[in-house]
This record gives sequence, structure tokens and C-alpha cells, in this order.
Amino acid sequence: MKVVLINPPDDFLENSGDRPCLGLAYLAGYAQDYGFNDIQIVDMNHDSEIPSADIYGITATTPSYASALKIAKELKKKYHKPLILGGAHASAVP
Repeated sequence: MKVVLINPPDDFLENSGDRPCLGLAYLAGYAQDYGFNDIQIVDMNHDSEIPSADIYGITATTPSYASALKIAKELKKKYHKPLILGGAHASAVP
């Protein structure tokens, strides 16, 4: 099963692309321990293409929530695959 984890662009933070997506990296490592071997992390601060996958995960802080929703809608329309939204915003404001 191919999994793509996405960090949406964050236009509110200066130099937002300078920090690695540690939460997604931890999640990818955890998923690999449970048999998910085809995992890709896409940082939309640097990457513009999201590859096709069997399942998508998007992280969202409150400032990046609007971008995350936009990406989610585009992915659902294009690929019709399961999508999970997580991160600080989803945890704080379910």
C-alpha cells in the first residue's frame, strides 16, 4: 500500500520551508514498523506535485488549515482515495 504524507504550504510563517516535517517523519517511521513500506513525505513548501497513492495523510496547524482543506478537496476529486487530516489543528479543534 502506497502512503503519501503531506505538509501543506504555510504562508504565515517566515522561512516555513526551513524546518523539516518531523511529525510526518515520526509517523512514517512508526508506519514502517507496522508493515507500510512505501511511504513518501511531500513538503508543499518545496514540492509542487503530489503523487498518486492508496491513502493520503495531511498535517495541519491552524495557520495552514485552509491550505490543507484545499489540498484535501483536490485529492478527493482527482484520486477518490482515503484521506486523513491530522496535526495540531485537528487535535485542538476536532
